[in-house]
Amino acid sequence: MRDLRILPSAGTGARTALVEMAGGAKLDQRQWLAAGRGWRLAARVAEVRACGWLVEADRAIETQAGGRAACYSMPESERHIARQKLAEMEAAMARSVALAGGAA
Repeated sequence: MRDLRILPSAGTGARTALVEMAGGAKLDQRQWLAAGRGWRLAARVAEVRACGWLVEADRAIETQAGGRAACYSMPESERHIARQKLAEMEAAMARSVALAGGAA
């Protein structure tokens, strides 16, 4: 069966979220905001999901207002595929730069 997952565009919040989750990070809004990545983590996660990736949400974080906030992560099988696709993209870009006569 053909894998229909695609990588979000480089330089986007969705790509940043995918890279971090592929590395095993569990993302939550407070960390995302504190790192200066914006206040719309749920929207970035929706974009990652729209690219075909499985992202799990656990409402394990209690907010100051007494509510629950989501913590997003990827299962190991999905992280493995993401790391593989990211490495393939990086290698392809390096080859392209080298063929164009630039520095990789």
